[in-house]
Amino acid sequence: ALQLSPAIAPTEPSLSSSSFDPSPLTEEDRLVLAQYNRLHRTIEYYGLVGVWNMKPLINGQEVMKLTKVAPGPRVGEIVAKEVEWMLENPLASTEQCKDWLLASFGKR
Repeated sequence: ALQLSPAIAPTEPSLSSSSFDPSPLTEEDRLVLAQYNRLHRTIEYYGLVGVWNMKPLINGQEVMKLTKVAPGPRVGEIVAKEVEWMLENPLASTEQCKDWLLASFGKR
């Protein structure tokens, strides 16, 4: 499940809270809360919880060997594209990733 800091999690105020504001949520509050809940459901639906911890299937050293690209900024650009590809293909294997890297960036 998505882990959020209690300080930013949108919840109704608790009666036991010392900063309890008895006024009801405004329409704007409800809209923001609905947007947050939609985003939360979408993140869970697409399996993106924890995606910020994702590591590339193929690291920079392997990318250079596979694609014959020389060390430099281009390797980082390719690895960034690889991570984008991984997000678009969350069930893909390392072999499929290698095939994609070769097709997209390999020396011909």
